[in-house]
Amino acid sequence: MCPADSIDYAVMEKTANAMMVPFNAGWSDIGSWSALWDNNDKNEQGNVQQGDVISLETTNCFIRSDEKTGGNDWY
Repeated sequence: MCPADSIDYAVMEKTANAMMVPFNAGWSDIGSWSALWDNNDKNEQGNVQQGDVISLETTNCFIRSDEKTGGNDWY
């Protein structure tokens, strides 16, 4: 089993032969709903919609569905 230590603790603090190189990859941790929203394409209302989604008067939301809505009888 692999320990759950972070790489800076498990590797970097134990070596005397490390080098650093500047690197900007545009990486994000995606550790929150807002970060997930920030890193996806949005529609005209600012919504991220993934899957079979219906949204009414909704702005700046992250909406995801893994199943079909079931037609027009949902409301």
